Amino acid sequence: MTIRLHANATTTPKIRRYIQESEKSHKALAKELGISIDTVRRWRKRDDVHDRSHTAHRLNTTMTEAQEAVVIELRRSLLLSLDDLLVVTREFVNADVSRAGLDRCLRRHGVSRLADLIPKEETANNKPKTFKNYDPGFVHVDIKYLPQMPDETSRRYLFVGIDRATRWVYLEVCKSKSAQAAKGFLNRLVAKAPFVIKKLLTDNDKAFTDRFSTAGERKPTGNHVFDKTCVQHGIEHRLIPPRHPQTNGMVERFNGRISEVLATTRFDSAENLEQTLLRYGYLYNQHIPQRALGHKTPIQALKDWQKKKPKLFRKQVRNHAGPDRYLTKFKAESGLTGKWSYEDADVIIDDQGDLQNRIRKDITYFDNYNGDRIYLIFEFKKLTSSGIKKYTGPEGMQRFIDGSYGIGEPIAVMVAIVKENCGGLTENLMKNLGSRKAITELKMLQSNSGKHIRKPSELFPSLAAFDTEHIRPKDKAPPCGSIYLAHILLECCTQVT
Repeated sequence: MTIRLHANATTTPKIRRYIQESEKSHKALAKELGISIDTVRRWRKRDDVHDRSHTAHRLNTTMTEAQEAVVIELRRSLLLSLDDLLVVTREFVNADVSRAGLDRCLRRHGVSRLADLIPKEETANNKPKTFKNYDPGFVHVDIKYLPQMPDETSRRYLFVGIDRATRWVYLEVCKSKSAQAAKGFLNRLVAKAPFVIKKLLTDNDKAFTDRFSTAGERKPTGNHVFDKTCVQHGIEHRLIPPRHPQTNGMVERFNGRISEVLATTRFDSAENLEQTLLRYGYLYNQHIPQRALGHKTPIQALKDWQKKKPKLFRKQVRNHAGPDRYLTKFKAESGLTGKWSYEDADVIIDDQGDLQNRIRKDITYFDNYNGDRIYLIFEFKKLTSSGIKKYTGPEGMQRFIDGSYGIGEPIAVMVAIVKENCGGLTENLMKNLGSRKAITELKMLQSNSGKHIRKPSELFPSLAAFDTEHIRPKDKAPPCGSIYLAHILLECCTQVT
């Protein structure tokens, strides 16, 4: 066993134990061992024979105890390397932390070795081979079993797709792992991915292939519903060799991260579990730098690829919902010099280290304090499994929108322009936008003095890109159905009572 002694130590553990067990006086032991009486007295007062830490009791650290707790939880739950963790810490926790200081923090809390934190399924006996380099569009897909929640009668499944080049991830929680469920996931994956998917790698699960039957292994017939769906989208479907899951190791490693989230988080309902997984997927794509990407996030990698090879992409890559592509042009074109504000929130992590993710930049307000008092409201909505009724039901936004929408698809961009804040209408809209009261008020104003348009370019030419993004002919409609966009333009208004 290796024993670490202080550089100026005058005794060894064996001598210290002898001092503690001896019945001789302090003076006699000091003379016998050639040490001071104070040294004898010190070791007789202790129960152990090891040197104590010489680290100061009060450390002059950059981070507070609460910040250190957040960083340690990020290390455990996200399995970030030191350099990746440094980027996240500087961005969201403490901008002044140094690499050396962060390393000391990890050592103090016993999480300096990342290998000790990695789940067992991520540990391999042999060093994994690197993947061949591909452009965006080679996607690995896998299915993971999820634990059954108290309010569920059966377990659900997590479908995961990850792009080899950019590490961009798309995931869904499904009720079954049938071929029909896999088909639906693929359709939504194709609609969601900003790039054109050319190749797809899966394992030999029955949800993906008919390679195996009761008679044993055979060549896939091509009649499986998943294979047919791949053909419809022009995707080459590849299968991993039997009994070689490491071939699909990229998505397996991501599933290992999911396993760590499941193992370290308590869920009280199926909805809580699903929302946590979806929040993690968002955080992974938007905010977690990957060493394999040169310490960039998947979204940053997508943007770099789009600049380099735009033909690989079928739509613009955005790092958040909202008109980030158009807002600058719109400001310049409209000449409006008032106040712009956003409804948004950052990632919030509670005392237990659980992510309370409320990131959103989907509503933009403009208030012109000069001249004609113009108020504008841009609102971007996306469907979730829990929000379908809210936004498409009789009490929702359906009176402003047409068409059918898939989960995760943008369903409305509503623009309201009011030249006067009559009856406190603007404040009510900001507070209750989407509620029955606000919709009724807008409807009243629209019927009295406004006009209804379908093309955003009719409002401002800089929004013309929305014409094709939200108004699509049937032959170009996504699997979830045609998407149409309704805008409300209020050119003037009267008092609302």
